[in-house]
Amino acid sequence: MTGMKETRPDRWWISVPELSDAFRVEMVQDDRERGLWWGNQVVGRAARQEDQHWAAVGRDGVPLPSDAAPDGRYPTAEAALIRARDAWRQRAVDVSHDLGEDYWIEPRAAAGVDSLWLGRIHLGHVHRHRDGTYEAFTTNGERLEPAQAGGPRNFPTRDEGLLAVRAAWRAHLRRILRAAGQPR
Repeated sequence: MTGMKETRPDRWWISVPELSDAFRVEMVQDDRERGLWWGNQVVGRAARQEDQHWAAVGRDGVPLPSDAAPDGRYPTAEAALIRARDAWRQRAVDVSHDLGEDYWIEPRAAAGVDSLWLGRIHLGHVHRHRDGTYEAFTTNGERLEPAQAGGPRNFPTRDEGLLAVRAAWRAHLRRILRAAGQPR
């Protein structure tokens, strides 16, 4: 048909042989980001930087520096995705009895954070502050603070920060259920 413009979808999937057939790459139309998927879960991303280099980002949104790219800049999206894949394969997880057995903690020493997960759902993370306390953030980057008014802005322990992340997640779910008319 004449006069019809060819349109591309906003997102599409490709295979990248260097990553193995087990992984798929999610392409986006503006080419600022590429997602790395294993089955139905995202395991990392490559994000284009202003200088046209690429950054490797974990599935929790935290950058993935490496010995090969200590500044976090990779020459190609594929190199950044390979770093994301390797970091995902090497992840170590832990559980905390205070949080419950369904929650698990993924320490990210290179980035200085511990991420909290419920299955494949990233709930947020804690970051050790230079004074030894912990900053806590939701998965959307919202900073959480201890409940006592006028008290410290950070949590005294990692576990208290992670408990705050879990509490923020639960409060979010309660808001969703109320809006949908569901019982709590």
